[in-house]
Amino acid sequence: MKLQQLIEELDYNLIQGSTDISISEVVNHTAKVTADSLFVCVKGVRMDSHDMVDEIIHNGARALIVSREVSVPSHITVIRVEDTTVALAKVAAAYFEYPARKLRMIGITGTKGKTTTSYMVKQILEDAGIKTGLIGTIEVLIGDKKHASLNTTPESFTLQSYLKDMVDAGCTSAVM
Repeated sequence: MKLQQLIEELDYNLIQGSTDISISEVVNHTAKVTADSLFVCVKGVRMDSHDMVDEIIHNGARALIVSREVSVPSHITVIRVEDTTVALAKVAAAYFEYPARKLRMIGITGTKGKTTTSYMVKQILEDAGIKTGLIGTIEVLIGDKKHASLNTTPESFTLQSYLKDMVDAGCTSAVM
């Protein structure tokens, strides 16, 4: 996929390089960097991946999305944004071809009863003949597949991956 497609919805500054390059994968974990990948640097609680750009480049990243100045070789494309967490969410949606736009999204919020309510809504929709995926605190249900949940709300890249899997499985609705 072309980098320019991945960043089409970002407000960014091109610091160096070109957006007319092919990207093999989008990653935000240093251990997952692959050749020709786009790496989104995020400052976490314990680590700031901006400080690891040398390793990220060494492992094959072709482009970086950053929120602060970094020093990298001139053949690396660097895109600067205000907030890389927001950028990761938008890039992930583009990478997975905007799956939420292809689903009827149903969000359940509140203090108590969200899990029970989400299972009931999923069942009502399926009883009405509407194939529905579920992303919940306990598990993620996509067709006949079950994935254990690690967080109440998955990180944006994982969320978009689940939504894409739902679209690919023929779901037309998603309950979260």
